[in-house]
Amino acid sequence: MLKFTWKQRVFIGLAAGLSYGAFRYLFDMQNLERVAISALVFALFFGLGYPTFLSWFTNRQLAKIKDPEMEAEEVILFRDAASIYKNKWVAVGGKLFITNQRLIFIPTKANFNKGNVEIKRANIMQITKRKSGGIVNNGMKLSYLDGSEHIFILNSRDEIVKMLQEA
Repeated sequence: MLKFTWKQRVFIGLAAGLSYGAFRYLFDMQNLERVAISALVFALFFGLGYPTFLSWFTNRQLAKIKDPEMEAEEVILFRDAASIYKNKWVAVGGKLFITNQRLIFIPTKANFNKGNVEIKRANIMQITKRKSGGIVNNGMKLSYLDGSEHIFILNSRDEIVKMLQEA
């Protein structure tokens, strides 16, 4: 489930408003009062409106993803929103399920890239914590016995890494 804290909303709004105002002033050279008002409106939209819409839309898409079918003696241990990189530039949003036997990623219907990803836990060779964009501590790379790998963006990375390492 995607949630933005008020601190994140204020930061997004201030960053968007200040950037917009600075560019508008530099390129349009309008009076400062008009630029400040338009920057404030822009900041309110991106600080409050956009994160609220994004949370609503994402949570609505995630709620449509049903639990996958389980194999014999398989139990879901964890489920949460996640993204998986399909290539270096494209991350697909969806829901990650961790069972006692597999990791299953199911993308939302809003994505152009379709197709579930299923990984047997026994095939995981290495788990590496990563930073998304080199900044945010929410990435995880899984390397497999066959040499392939997947990179995930997770809300609860540390909890998931700990769960996978304990098994």
